[in-house]
Parts: sequence; structure tokens; C-alpha cells
Amino acid sequence: MRVVIDTNVLISAVLSSSSYPHQILTLWEQRRLELAFSKPIFAEFKRVLLYPHIQRIHGWSVERVEAYLRDLHFGSKIVAIHAPVHVVQADPTDDKFLACALAAQADALVTGDKQHLLPLGSLEGIPILTPKAFIERFEAQLKAA
Repeated sequence: MRVVIDTNVLISAVLSSSSYPHQILTLWEQRRLELAFSKPIFAEFKRVLLYPHIQRIHGWSVERVEAYLRDLHFGSKIVAIHAPVHVVQADPTDDKFLACALAAQADALVTGDKQHLLPLGSLEGIPILTPKAFIERFEAQLKAA
């Protein structure tokens, strides 16, 4: 199963080990799912992880953030975006997650963005889910198998 996560999911996973986002990263670490990203998504991950107010919470040095992102990069599918997507008029910066999901042929886009991404429901057959809904779907598929 290939999944695209957005920045708020990654940050939540880093900041809370008891969260659904953290469970998603644990599944990735266990190689039970594949994460897919694009270069613009990685750039945003790094920028947000280094925000001073976020850094105060996770307590990581710049070197630790870079090492974490390196591990994430090497263990994931990196896709090039050849066809830009223009779906989220209110916040075009969210389009990079949709474009990545399409380019990666993802099985899901996981987000906490209730304002722009979740209301879409899906994009070209790719479900857009909350972390909780994704975990519930993942567990249901395991039980059905």
C-alpha cells in the first residue's frame, strides 16, 4: 500500500508517539506500507520541522532533523511531478500533496487538513483520509485478508 502524508501528519507523528499519525510512520518503519513524497513536500517538511516553536517541542537539532528526513527520503518512493494540479483554490500550496498522490499512484492521501483537503473526499479515485480513518481502513483490510 502506497500512501502520501501531508505536513501536519508528519509533524503530529514526530510530536506525539501516541497519535494515529505516529502509527502510520510505525507501519512505514515496519515496511507494512510505502510512503511517497515529492521534493517540494520534503522542502516543506524540513522548513516546518525547523520552525522555532516546533523545534522547541521536539527538541531536535538541525542535524537530527536532517538525519530524520534523510532516513525518510531513502526509505520512501520519491516521485517527480510532471503534471501540476490546480484543485485547492483557497490554498494552492496544498496542491503539491494531490499532485504527489496522483504521480505516485497512491492508495491514499492522509491529512488532517479539514479546511481544504478532507472536504474533497477523493481525487481520481484516491481517497483523502484522516489519520484515524486511514488506520481503521488499514486494520479492516488486514482482518479481511
